Amino acid sequence: MRTRLATFLTLAILAVAPADANDDSEQVRREATEKLNQLLDQTGSALSGAGASTGTSELDSALGHTTEIASQLELLRNARGEDDAAKRMTEVWPGKNQELRRSLELLKQVKQQQFSFEPLLATCKTSEDQLMGTVRAYLSAPDDADEGIKTVTERAEKFATETRQQLEAAERSWGEQERLLEESKRFTFDEGSWRAVRDRVQETAGAMQEHMQTRLEESRTACGKLAQGVSNPEVASALKMLNDRDLLVKTALERIAGDYEAWKKERRELKPGGKFRQENADKLLQAFCDQDEYQLADRVQRVADEVASAMGNLQRLYLERLQRLLDDLKAVESTKTPALKAEVSRQKRNMSAAYKRLEEAGNLGILRGRNNPMVNMYLENGNKKHLALQTGCTAMEYEIPGGRIDCVNISDGSCEVIEIKPNSPTGRSAGEEQIAQRKTVLEKLNTNNELPELMKRCVKDGSLNIRYQVKYYEYCPVGTESIDVLTEDADE
Repeated sequence: MRTRLATFLTLAILAVAPADANDDSEQVRREATEKLNQLLDQTGSALSGAGASTGTSELDSALGHTTEIASQLELLRNARGEDDAAKRMTEVWPGKNQELRRSLELLKQVKQQQFSFEPLLATCKTSEDQLMGTVRAYLSAPDDADEGIKTVTERAEKFATETRQQLEAAERSWGEQERLLEESKRFTFDEGSWRAVRDRVQETAGAMQEHMQTRLEESRTACGKLAQGVSNPEVASALKMLNDRDLLVKTALERIAGDYEAWKKERRELKPGGKFRQENADKLLQAFCDQDEYQLADRVQRVADEVASAMGNLQRLYLERLQRLLDDLKAVESTKTPALKAEVSRQKRNMSAAYKRLEEAGNLGILRGRNNPMVNMYLENGNKKHLALQTGCTAMEYEIPGGRIDCVNISDGSCEVIEIKPNSPTGRSAGEEQIAQRKTVLEKLNTNNELPELMKRCVKDGSLNIRYQVKYYEYCPVGTESIDVLTEDADE
């Protein structure tokens, strides 16, 4: 009986085991397939924008996914059984995954060189600036023409040799990188989820290719003249002038004259009527006219100094520029050619006069700041006008709660309370506000029987009999002519 039961159980186990194993394999295949498609999607996403990136993090991430893909394919191979789809995937995909990995490794290799042409572009621009700076220096110093010919020639040829070598190295590097990029494009497998991966690989290679081609072309353009050495048109023209002293002096004088004309045009901003000067004069007028009367003198003097500082800074810049032009003229004074010598003298005479005129302008009008006599005159006149309107008052600056009354006129049973303000928008506003406050305070004092002795004389028949008014005086300068000079000699 026991033998039969054991046999029965064994047969039952054998009958059931294959079914359970098949179920497990099917689940493994399903999970592995889902994971593989997920990894392929992640690989495509990781490569998005990789072509423009300056680092390799996107490519490193994609390479990491290929390692996981290989692991999942191995799991699928062990569980594929007789599943046709699993068989195809495990027979075809491992090789395609290796191809993908090879393309990604090539892209990573090129990525490390993708931005290598940027320094060449910057180097050529810097070298050309240095060379042309040397050229300009010697063109401005005719007495050093012989030295200039030697130095410019040597430097032009030195830069040319270095630049040609750098360009040749860049061309060789590009040839190798382009070959690697084309090889990376050989990955073309587009089955299912692989299509997006293929597209991203192609896009990345194309973007890197375009970037490097563009930068190399920009470098060719930026380095082109420098690579020509003394054949560079600008260098050749400079050497020609250095070999012809009269031509050199003539060219220098033309350049200096042009710079002087530009200087005169900009200098007008600082002259009376110029935009910059007018803006600063308006700022000072506003300090006088459009603000309250309190601390007026301090405010006007502070703004006057600010205006003078801004104007003075610009004045110094113009003086420095003009001095450099005068220094440039000194470099060509030794010319022996009569016509050129006369032109040097003419320019020097005009520039020297302009320099002196600009120096003296610092002592005129709003450039004097708080020392401007026109400003101080208005401040003093304003104070005098205020005091004049207080003349004859019974009491001046009469103190009550909340402030001081400018003027009180007392006549038994009838009084005047007067506020005195400058005739400006803020002065008029402040005057009306203060006179209303004085009225409120005095009426309250009267109601509470707290009027000061003097103000009690304003009561008649038990009522407060006060006339309130604001008197205005002209304090605001009429216009720019009140605070600044209006004319200045023209620069020749």
